Amino acid sequence: MQNFEHSSIFLRATGQRFTLSGSTLASVDISRTLCGSLCYQTAACTSFNYNVNDHKCELLNTASYKDPDPSLVSDASWHYYMFVPPNLNFDKNVLCPDGSVLLKYDQPLYDRYNPSLDGYTCTMNSWALDEYSAGRKDCRLVIQYDVDFPGYDTSYSNEPGTYYNALKQCHTNNCIGMICTRTGK
Repeated sequence: MQNFEHSSIFLRATGQRFTLSGSTLASVDISRTLCGSLCYQTAACTSFNYNVNDHKCELLNTASYKDPDPSLVSDASWHYYMFVPPNLNFDKNVLCPDGSVLLKYDQPLYDRYNPSLDGYTCTMNSWALDEYSAGRKDCRLVIQYDVDFPGYDTSYSNEPGTYYNALKQCHTNNCIGMICTRTGK
């Protein structure tokens, strides 16, 4: 995304405010540090806006995941922050069965980071196996947002926690990608 700066656990977009209708959990007057701490301690908070002039903190229940994102608007007095998941390293030989390859994945940006998820899945997809054999061993399970590939997807739309349910089935279905749509937010 454009204009994002990295800090220890947040990405910051200076002079930007996330304005998606219905995404504000709470609005309080506190310091930026306390705002970040409050968001981190609030289970439903995935990002926050902070006004540098009047110290207004807006806790948000979703995050910017499109580039460009029409919900992220320019406003010099605001900074927008969202969580940065940790960079995890994995040993394929320990974690995946013979004949499969390891694919790291990122969690959807619009959901709160869930540290209980593994951060990887194993697949026997022929394309992934060919890439691994050709020396391209740092492949990732790719998340596409708000797109559809008719005939190529397995739907979990009738189950709660659809992204997480799909991840559990990834090894069985030999997936190499995932399509996510923000719903109900």
